[in-house]
Amino acid sequence: MLDTLMCYQTCSNPQKVSYAKYWDSSWTGLEVGHRGLGASFKTKEGNAIRENTIASLKKAAASGADLLEFDVQLSKDMIPVIYHDFYVCISMKRKKEIEFTEMLELPVKDLTLEHLQKLKVHS
Repeated sequence: MLDTLMCYQTCSNPQKVSYAKYWDSSWTGLEVGHRGLGASFKTKEGNAIRENTIASLKKAAASGADLLEFDVQLSKDMIPVIYHDFYVCISMKRKKEIEFTEMLELPVKDLTLEHLQKLKVHS
């Protein structure tokens, strides 16, 4: 660590020296399951697994991912929830109408786990 710090002060390109000294050139990298191995939206082919679900995390692990990356928010009642965004977008719809009203963004932190579980997920 001290070698790297000293290099920052004296070298014109400290990254080159640091990389050469500390990086194993035979390392091929990590396979990362970003939000698992699901999809944000359905495609024409129809992806059955949604991202940020237990199923997508299991699928990534079964496919050989070295690590899994996912986002965790806290609900209003301080329960960890796997969800990517800080906000959920909701719309109200009357049963007999076809049109949705405009979208409303609500912070995840302002909704309890019970409220979040009642939301219907659309692709």
